[in-house]
Amino acid sequence: MRPGVYPLGSFWSLVFQTTQLLAELLVVAILFTGTALDSMVVAVWWLASAMLQLLFTLSTFHRQSLNLIVIIRNGFEKRRMRYSIWANFYLLKFAMRLIRYLRNCPGLDC
Repeated sequence: MRPGVYPLGSFWSLVFQTTQLLAELLVVAILFTGTALDSMVVAVWWLASAMLQLLFTLSTFHRQSLNLIVIIRNGFEKRRMRYSIWANFYLLKFAMRLIRYLRNCPGLDC
């Protein structure tokens, strides 16, 4: 044989080994990328659900603050102050419970 010419068997063996190495690298890259994307999607989904719960809570209490505007226009200062104090108290209490619930949530089923 001339120099630089390989037997057919070792050529196909080299091709097979190279293909196998590339396939293994591709599998590792796919698994790593999939795991990173999966954890990122879970984190974004959890954050979005928490934000939606908080938004629902704030929108519920925002209706009460809209009622305050009517009370202010009617001039009932004492009633308005009493109402706003209780509304702020319950908003703070519910926000604290929501944060405590989200901290103690073991999984994503909460």
